[in-house]
Amino acid sequence: MVIPSASTRRAARALIAAACLLAKAAAAQAPDIGAAPPPPPVEPSVRAALDAERMAAILATTAADAHRARMTGGFSLVALGAAFIPVGAVAQSSWNEELGIALWFNGILFVSTGMSMLILPNELETLASNLLAQRQVAEVWLPRAERALAEAAAKSESARTWSGTFNVAIGAVSVGLGAVGMAIATSSTDRGWAAAGAVFGATLIGMGVGDLFFPSAAERALALYRQGGFPPPPPPPISFGAVPLPGGGAVAVGGRF
Repeated sequence: MVIPSASTRRAARALIAAACLLAKAAAAQAPDIGAAPPPPPVEPSVRAALDAERMAAILATTAADAHRARMTGGFSLVALGAAFIPVGAVAQSSWNEELGIALWFNGILFVSTGMSMLILPNELETLASNLLAQRQVAEVWLPRAERALAEAAAKSESARTWSGTFNVAIGAVSVGLGAVGMAIATSSTDRGWAAAGAVFGATLIGMGVGDLFFPSAAERALALYRQGGFPPPPPPPISFGAVPLPGGGAVAVGGRF
């Protein structure tokens, strides 16, 4: 019987190890029969057309939501103000002069604000109308639409930041002056005007906080597009609003029909 030498045994083990490594490498490179083939690459023109459809849908849906919110808010303010004015006039002459002044004064402000909301479209509504009316080849229209939406979102963010800061500051001053006026007033008429100023200031603070912490419709549309998202579902049919008043407050309920 021939016994292989130590060097021969080492060489044989090395050959076996090399054969095992080659077999593993070949198995790793072999195609997986059960795996699905990778999707074919999307042509740039097809991708641009899909993104243009998504941009158009986002613009149309977000603009419609902004229009609906503007109409709901405007009608709610007009209705609330229209109710405050006669009640305030009666209250001033009959049973509570300070509450009456606060009611009819802020009622006039609510009606004015609501009418302006009903008449003036917001920036996204105008932008969406113009872009959708001028829609053309996707490769040409999409970059222009994205650039216009980005510019509108930047302007809207800057405007709401300044507006929110201004409203909070003026509102805080108005609330402070109203509180001081009610404390030092010597007649119910003076206290009524002071209360009206305080209520007006509280309303301004609420509007300013909303401007500072809630992005505009253009900002939401741009963020949704850049995240690869799709138009949001319809908003809930019922909306609520509240306004502070001396000794309590008023609540408004709006519906979408």
